[in-house]
Amino acid sequence: TFLSFMVTIIKLRSTRKITKRLSGSDNTKSRCRFRQASITVAIFTAIFLVCNIPMFVNVVLASISTMHLGYPGPIFSVFYMNYYSWVVSKVVCVVLNTSLNPVVYFMCMSDLRVWAVRGSGIE
Repeated sequence: TFLSFMVTIIKLRSTRKITKRLSGSDNTKSRCRFRQASITVAIFTAIFLVCNIPMFVNVVLASISTMHLGYPGPIFSVFYMNYYSWVVSKVVCVVLNTSLNPVVYFMCMSDLRVWAVRGSGIE
């Protein structure tokens, strides 16, 4: 996931340079739509990585601690690391990721914003 995120960022930088050189054609419009979609995917990937890195680190630490030092090991013998780190990394961060996804959809997709405003009756 991190590798795909980095490739997307690098490609976005190169398409921005290409889009600036071209002007006014249909090809430019489709490139702009593709670029916007790529930015949205990059935002979702970044949010996923930021919200799930604590869980990944926690699982790696638990695996290393269990395999090489015996359970619970010096890392997870601390009360906070044994109980609260799992709650924070597996529940809070995952829920945060899940709750940020609709917000990003609403911010990035103008069609969704228009649909929500029309459906709510606010104009």
